Amino acid sequence: MSQPESDARFAAGVRLFNQGNFFEAHDVWEQVWKNTDGEEKTFYQGLIQAAAALLHVQPGNSVGAISVYLKSRPKLDPVPAVWIGVELGRVSLRVGAVL
Repeated sequence: MSQPESDARFAAGVRLFNQGNFFEAHDVWEQVWKNTDGEEKTFYQGLIQAAAALLHVQPGNSVGAISVYLKSRPKLDPVPAVWIGVELGRVSLRVGAVL
């Protein structure tokens, strides 16, 4: 799996995610996701789903959060531990910690 170039929107999404602004991160990454294909598209979809899982946690929807999180795992598990500057293990820990 070759690592694609990061773009400014992706980096903005990472900052938003790290600040706990999951809805905004989801929206920014969705813009990037729409313009990708193949493994890169799958990676973005997994990140978007991880952000969506955390969105479900905020109002207390643990069933929805777990459901979306489990959908993200097969998309993110095959990706190297650090991908386009994102430490995926930390993303997993963050999401897993609240579920």
